Amino acid sequence: FNLVAPAISSANVASATSVTVNWNNVANEASYTLRYSTDSTFASGINTITGIAANSTSRTVTGLTTGTTYYFQVRAENGALVTAWSNTANATPIAQASITSTSASSCGAVTINWAALTGAATYTIRHSASSSMTSPTTITGSTGTSQVISGLPQGVTRYFTVS
Repeated sequence: FNLVAPAISSANVASATSVTVNWNNVANEASYTLRYSTDSTFASGINTITGIAANSTSRTVTGLTTGTTYYFQVRAENGALVTAWSNTANATPIAQASITSTSASSCGAVTINWAALTGAATYTIRHSASSSMTSPTTITGSTGTSQVISGLPQGVTRYFTVS
């Protein structure tokens, strides 16, 4: 049988100390191995997560250092057959900003203000009807420390995070 290398589709910041890596599922794999490093060439400081179950297409890597860029690769395995490492993806876990205030600015709109994070060029705002941020709406590329979010359903509590 044929075993081909998976391809990473994204590496997304999941929290201030974790990143979720996503890849495509490949046929005939028995497991995956994910490796990550702060060295883009993978010449040193390599960490590996082995035995990721067949048919898995993502893994959240925890215990990372806030503000440090990590590089990720994945490969498929089946017994003695091992693919080459996938393409490389990177992500830098960042802290969440402290939201300093929220206020209704008009019907269906809220203004969010937050404290600046050192080193942040842009901010990502997520909001959801669920405090666990289930199925959040994401707004990327926000600059400054304030954002008006409009088009919100009236009479429904919304939860916000800024990173």
